[in-house]
Amino acid sequence: MSGVLGPALHLLTGKGGVGKTTLALGLALEAQARGGKPVVVELGHRSSLASAAGRGGVAIGHDARALVGNVHASNVSLEHALTDYLARRVRSRTVARGITRSGALRTFFDAAPAVPEILTLEHIEALARRFDPVIVDLDATGHALMFLELPGLLARIAPRGPVGELVRSLGALLTDRARTRIHLVTLAAALPIEETLTLAAELSSRACPLGAIVVNRRAARPIEPGDDAHARALERAEGASARDREALRVAREDAARWDDEERGLTRLDATGLARVVLAELESRDEHLALAQIAALGKTAAEAIA
Repeated sequence: MSGVLGPALHLLTGKGGVGKTTLALGLALEAQARGGKPVVVELGHRSSLASAAGRGGVAIGHDARALVGNVHASNVSLEHALTDYLARRVRSRTVARGITRSGALRTFFDAAPAVPEILTLEHIEALARRFDPVIVDLDATGHALMFLELPGLLARIAPRGPVGELVRSLGALLTDRARTRIHLVTLAAALPIEETLTLAAELSSRACPLGAIVVNRRAARPIEPGDDAHARALERAEGASARDREALRVAREDAARWDDEERGLTRLDATGLARVVLAELESRDEHLALAQIAALGKTAAEAIA
């Protein structure tokens, strides 16, 4: 299944705080520019997409709604996902709501292992029939890894019938390279790079359809390459103020740190995955920032589509 960004489903994962939400929005904006009808999916316990889009007053619910132009958003709710699933089985949304709101049954569903994850995946699969592409802002690395491997584990023990068919269908979706890509989002710092390498190895060993590594918020080098000696000479020049000398010293130290990070990024090449580097946003003005996020999405999409 090929869409405006290649596969119909793009899953973003990585260490917390690396900018997955901003990237998800950027990819959605680029998909919209290409004529697609994208939806960004957040998991129910957190919601930062509206703020990233400059729509902080907009409440994103379970049912997908337009957020920016033709970019839609959905924040997965366990109760609504369960109602949707049951309604497709009992053919009555009223009955499904009644089952969902039953105290005893709700306690059972809340306690049952993997129910939230399976219902979330089922909701994502349903969205993929209406939107192109579906971009999922997954949790931080550990939870995301469990989330991705769960259908495969359950498929081996699931009984026959609707539940077994569902988990096998979801497992097939998450391992089908024609329909799905999993992208790893990181920063240039040592710890996120190390975690990204570990995650790439884990997912590769499970035959997950990996896409690209996206290095987010990469600032420009403080001093242009080759200008370090010139900066050092200026720092020592007669007549240079103490403030200028200190600024030059700090810039040279930052440049050396930047070079160390650049060497660290080359370690990612061992994964064999495409690597795309996205610049740090320059403006906090919501209108300019949205245009910059769209530009980042365009750069990222060229590597992953």
